[in-house]
Amino acid sequence: MCVKKRTRLPAASNNGTPMLGGTGAADGAIDALIRQFAQEVGPAGVRVCGTRTAGVIDSLTPEGLAATGATGMDDAAMQGLRAHLDSLRMTRCSPRIADIAALATFLASDAAVSITGSWIDATSGMFPS
Repeated sequence: MCVKKRTRLPAASNNGTPMLGGTGAADGAIDALIRQFAQEVGPAGVRVCGTRTAGVIDSLTPEGLAATGATGMDDAAMQGLRAHLDSLRMTRCSPRIADIAALATFLASDAAVSITGSWIDATSGMFPS
């Protein structure tokens, strides 16, 4: 279920974002790397694309979060986390692994032949560019 609450967070590589540390610089470097690789390998017919994801909802499990130090995530806590992530997105719905896989499949297909040197924001509007 998606929550109807509006919050906007800018992409860390485009604007400074508190509490992201080196993530903004790393995102900016990846953006530049994608463009640079596209320039270098494009003449050989190779396309270079990237995807930006954040909080892919079905990749977040209590076990996975416990491995990062977030222990004690019961069902209620997981539902709260998922609802919070949904509330941060323009669409109010978090992407799922299948959504990201479908995007990657499209980008690798001939249907995306004109896309190169760019990344696709697949955060459901969490980090609009």
